[in-house]
Amino acid sequence: MPCGKVREIIMEENGKSLFISDLLVTTIAALDADDATEGSNARLTYAIEKNAVEEGSGEVLFRVEPRTGVIRTSRCCLDRETTPEYNIQVVASDGGGLKGTVVIRLVDVNDNSPRLAHRHYNLELNETFGDRDPDNTTLLELLAADRDTTNYFFYRVVEGSGWGWEHFGVRTAGAAGQVFARHALDFENEAHRRGFRIMIQVTDRGRGGWDNPRHLDAGWVSIGLLDLNDNPPEFLTPVAHVTLREDAAPGTSLASLVARDADEGGQQEVEYRMKDAWKALAVTKDGTVTLQSALDREASDGGLVVAEVLAVDRGSPPLTATATLTVVITDVNDCPPVLTPPTVLHVQEHAQTPALLTTLTADDEDVWAMGHGPPFNLSLAPNNPPHVLEKINLKFNPCE
Repeated sequence: MPCGKVREIIMEENGKSLFISDLLVTTIAALDADDATEGSNARLTYAIEKNAVEEGSGEVLFRVEPRTGVIRTSRCCLDRETTPEYNIQVVASDGGGLKGTVVIRLVDVNDNSPRLAHRHYNLELNETFGDRDPDNTTLLELLAADRDTTNYFFYRVVEGSGWGWEHFGVRTAGAAGQVFARHALDFENEAHRRGFRIMIQVTDRGRGGWDNPRHLDAGWVSIGLLDLNDNPPEFLTPVAHVTLREDAAPGTSLASLVARDADEGGQQEVEYRMKDAWKALAVTKDGTVTLQSALDREASDGGLVVAEVLAVDRGSPPLTATATLTVVITDVNDCPPVLTPPTVLHVQEHAQTPALLTTLTADDEDVWAMGHGPPFNLSLAPNNPPHVLEKINLKFNPCE
């Protein structure tokens, strides 16, 4: 080996050679012109003049066999993460002194545990992730580090590790882990509302994988839910029917249509409104529908009115529910009978004999079936002028 020659050797850390046999450091083919058959002038011996030493103990790390030049490690173990490269100087001598440098580089072995960036993650999420989130949105990204050169990380949620572990999963994306929801997260579910706590693990796929604690790290994820306005109010009685006399007094209570909202733990307030343009009804802040003006069955659609009550929550945006109130207005005999046409009659002047002018009929807008109609009694009003009472005669026949 000529003076100043540099030889590079690659070894696995922990002192394990990449080759089948012990590592031959140098081809110290240091040539000597002397005759090897005569004396010892051409007989070469090898020694390490400058060795690498262990930092703590000061002991040398390599040794060389004087006659063969084979270099071996003298201590275990070499750690690439501490010292990736060693430089030693080897001397080949025949009584003179030729020197060469050997560079020993260590190849990485998966001998370091992965480490998560945090031991505990705190996460606040809007509800509705999970079944209602088909894209499996990433809720939290996990990062791990490993002192080894090449790392392939895998992540998982530890089964049974904490409340609600089955609601979450972790997928590996490159070197990161992505936490996502497997099932719907619902703030209105009392169990979900108290939050989740799960353990996650990472492995670097070393020997033994998930079963070898030397290749694992773990952390905790605490998850709290934030309430969204994702539930419209619900009426306890969405459909109601009421029967009411048309002479009912304003202020009369017709029905109680109460709504509840599951958001905010069931405490979200609800406002009530009448949807219809029919102004006879009003609704109070507690959901009671009342009569606010006099009714007229004859002005309604046959005495049947359908009104809608709205319950609106105070979320953003607000959500609405609708209840239907059917009001049947019963008849009161409040309409007088009226004569039906013709009521304007024409007669010839100077007529000498009595003549039938017309047959009068009457009608009534009230409900006849309730006795608010016929039979009618027709007669000439006594306050007619005397000549009318003298000339006109009205014969009432209730059977016709």
